Amino acid sequence: MAPLAMCDTTVLYAAGNRNAHRHTKAFEIVSAVDRGELPLLRIPDAVLVETINGLTRDVGHEIAVALLERLQTGSQFELVREPRSVWETGIDLFTRIERFSLADALIVAGARHSGIEYLYSFDDDFDGFDGLTRLNAATNPFD
Repeated sequence: MAPLAMCDTTVLYAAGNRNAHRHTKAFEIVSAVDRGELPLLRIPDAVLVETINGLTRDVGHEIAVALLERLQTGSQFELVREPRSVWETGIDLFTRIERFSLADALIVAGARHSGIEYLYSFDDDFDGFDGLTRLNAATNPFD
């Protein structure tokens, strides 16, 4: 099985939005994943919806559709619909941990459920969370 890492909205959104503060860094991550230089990226349904809605709102439908198509057709991206148990755990985390958005809580729940240790994200709310290591650059933790 290929190594997996989770991906947060902050990376996907910035990769798709040329005006985003961290666009270059995010684009480097997504491009390196596309080339197979980084782990396969698991993108939970909540992250996908949050990303595409944000891009549609901020930079337009055409750019949002282009990123969606890239994620759907790229062999290095795994779009997943999380099972009910992950949603239940995520909702529990969200209600208990004030710093987390619901999408953040679902990322943590999904990572735990799947045994994934690494997360590409610019959001430092994930720092210090047991069993999850945040990566914010195009580095491969499996090298």
